[in-house]
Amino acid sequence: MYVINTVKARESIRGIEFTVINNRTINFTVQFQNPYMYGLLNKKSDNLVIKCKNISDEDKIGYLVLNATNQTLKIINDQNVTTQFRIGMQFDFRDEKMTFYRNMAVALYYVMIAIIVIQFFVLLIRNVTFLPLWTLIEYMQLIAFMPLYNFKLIPYLYDAFKPMLVGHIILFNDSFLYKEMADDYFNINYEYYWLPISKLIQSLMNILILLGVMIIANIVLFVMSFTCKTGRFGEFVKSKLSQFKFNAYIRFYMLTYFDFTFFSIMKILDGKNSTVVRKVATFFSYAFFVTSIIIPLFFLALLLRKFPVLEGPKEGRSKFNTIITKIDKASKWRVF
Repeated sequence: MYVINTVKARESIRGIEFTVINNRTINFTVQFQNPYMYGLLNKKSDNLVIKCKNISDEDKIGYLVLNATNQTLKIINDQNVTTQFRIGMQFDFRDEKMTFYRNMAVALYYVMIAIIVIQFFVLLIRNVTFLPLWTLIEYMQLIAFMPLYNFKLIPYLYDAFKPMLVGHIILFNDSFLYKEMADDYFNINYEYYWLPISKLIQSLMNILILLGVMIIANIVLFVMSFTCKTGRFGEFVKSKLSQFKFNAYIRFYMLTYFDFTFFSIMKILDGKNSTVVRKVATFFSYAFFVTSIIIPLFFLALLLRKFPVLEGPKEGRSKFNTIITKIDKASKWRVF
């Protein structure tokens, strides 16, 4: 057994394990020299070549069943028979390089979380704009989904993108909720990226937790505004409380809009509703999709209603800084 790669070079295999099912079928597991380099190209394929020789009885009819591709090699009255089949994308995590990059991706999850949390508190303490943080998270969200597009990467490069999933509040590499969906993927690109539906549910749950934290912070600042009315700290509390009307909630929705809309559409198109969990997920997908249409209209109505504020002093416009920097305020039509 050997591999013919895309440059027509022959490579030996690293190892092979056989399991004899009966006297006609053998399952085998091959370990390649460079598994992360195989199965990447469509027009030029890597091929596993198997040469068989019947040395016991040249007249005996036998079969070698290749379960991976359902190809059958039939040996009839011939001492030497050769067959080959195309190698698909290989994710062999016994390989040292692929194991290293997978472990590094898991560690970088926590590095990215630390970067976001530290930057948040630094900007909070300095009492300056959070725009650098929001920009970082938005770019992380865009980069995180690049492997889901219809092109193939070298397998261990998928791990280089995984830490960016922190921008979608996917904070853990493992699935803690709905583990029955840990092997359920929307399509093959999600499987290559190791992004099952259970991780998308993790994102949804963390978004709801973050919303709860925001509401609690709003309540705490509201209570503190009655006890801390003067001094530097009082001004700090007043300035942060004003951000909850309406910047904080607008920003929260801007950061979650892509997840809600994209995941909802993917689940609706998926069409699998065989279990109660799937039916519940489909119900919420329709709810989130409708919400993704209604809430922007609500924000539009709010901006049009507050249009005199947008035209007025800077203090009034500051309540809409999250969104106002991206629109032209010259007329209601341009706001629309």
